[in-house]
Amino acid sequence: MMDDVVVARAAKRMKAIRETPDYGLLEWESLVRTVERRSVDFRR
Repeated sequence: MMDDVVVARAAKRMKAIRETPDYGLLEWESLVRTVERRSVDFRR
């Protein structure tokens, strides 16, 4: 089992990261590129 201090620090770090405006942006842009490469018209 992981130490409670490690879990608490990781939770605090992830909460701070999720609050940034860029959170998930790289994944979203990657998904859009993948869909565009497959010639899917999703912007209708």
